[in-house]
Amino acid sequence: MWKKRNNQISFSSLSTLVDKDVDEQVFLNEDFSKELCDILEYWHDNRSLNQNQQDKFRKYSQYLLNVTKNNGEATQWLNQQTRLTDLAKKCADDIASHGYYLDIEGTEDPNLQSFDWLIQAYTNTECDQLIDIIVRCVSNRFYTKTLYNLDLVHSDDIKQEIVEQYALPSIIQYTKKATNDPAPLEVAYALSFNADAKKVFSEDRDFVDHVEKLRQSDNKEVANAAYGVIWKLEDEEKFMKEVEEKKSKEQSTEKLEEAAGDKQKPEKALGDEKKPKEAADDGKKTKEATDDEKKSKEKATAEEKHKEEADKEDEEFEKAYELLMAEIKRQDLDEAATDEPEKSAGTSSTEPKPEPVPEEIEPQPIQTREYLTMSSAMMWTKENVNEFLLDNELQPLVPLCKSMDGATLIEFHQSCQTLPTEMYSLVNKSKEEHPVTLDIFFRFICKMKQYLPPPKPPAKIFFRYHFIYENQK
Repeated sequence: MWKKRNNQISFSSLSTLVDKDVDEQVFLNEDFSKELCDILEYWHDNRSLNQNQQDKFRKYSQYLLNVTKNNGEATQWLNQQTRLTDLAKKCADDIASHGYYLDIEGTEDPNLQSFDWLIQAYTNTECDQLIDIIVRCVSNRFYTKTLYNLDLVHSDDIKQEIVEQYALPSIIQYTKKATNDPAPLEVAYALSFNADAKKVFSEDRDFVDHVEKLRQSDNKEVANAAYGVIWKLEDEEKFMKEVEEKKSKEQSTEKLEEAAGDKQKPEKALGDEKKPKEAADDGKKTKEATDDEKKSKEKATAEEKHKEEADKEDEEFEKAYELLMAEIKRQDLDEAATDEPEKSAGTSSTEPKPEPVPEEIEPQPIQTREYLTMSSAMMWTKENVNEFLLDNELQPLVPLCKSMDGATLIEFHQSCQTLPTEMYSLVNKSKEEHPVTLDIFFRFICKMKQYLPPPKPPAKIFFRYHFIYENQK
């Protein structure tokens, strides 16, 4: 049971919420749940939050996401918050049914990122109450405008639920209509990692042909997303098939060589069985030639013995010569060493041997998540960049990005997103032993999108109207 506390949490103390060592009982209490519920209820009723509410919403959601990853008591506590679950369902329904939290230009509400972290926390707890509404969010056009770059479709449970609720046709239909929008293609790419969804996409040839054409789009984001979808639907299977064929061909070649070696053995045995019979039949004919063969064998044996003795004498001479040269060198070294016996002995006795300096053991780096407390990657330091890479299991990129700050990492991400083929080759140019895999490369592109600074609002355009009135007669 969670220990109830009546004292109110100070908002400044939430800067430490990302630390794993924080006692969850201090924060997961009735006051915490009530304040988060009040924020969600206000957001649901007014479709906006003030700056103070936005900051609290972001920090509370980050904390719940981190604490529910590997904490059974925290997940149990979250599943018991019925009011919080109902409000989260209402806000998700606002997105699925009405596309709320969008302004006229279609710019994302800054609170959607915080809401996505809250939904991911519920996903960690395997909360079945929200699966239906999340599937509705993913499979309609409002999702592609708001949450497509977040992590909802990366949950295996959500992917399977989308397939079972027949939500794929709506995603396919919207992808065919949105020819200049990478959002539905990225959703399709994430869903293609599910075997059932991949089968549905592959069987719809109109969809595959449409995505194939989008690979030639002038929009780099659309072309890159289409390339990823085609790779999962067709190219990946072809590549794996070629690898399997090559492997099976090598195995069959080895088996043929082994079979050829086994075939020679029975032929040799058959020949050995045939020899005694032929010798018995020809015994009478060869009896006369036995004496001649015996004489020739004795002569050949004598010649071979004489040759072996001569070779043995030469070998013994070479060994004796090598031993003699080694003894001469040893004597020369002994004479040179006796020239300065006292000098070397004096120096060795007077000078003490230096004590070996113990090697300092470098402490293991402490994994922190300070980068989660910042609003965007533009504010990250080099340490925050390493935190982001380690926290998202992107260790192969650490040697390449360890000296980058947040602004440099954003430029690197934009280059990887716009020119994936060239950047993937460049990243692996100097990593022959441990190359960066395609999975790591695209995961970096996907994860980094969450921390990009919000886009600048478009410039306002003002229109001036002049009215002309006819003169009254």
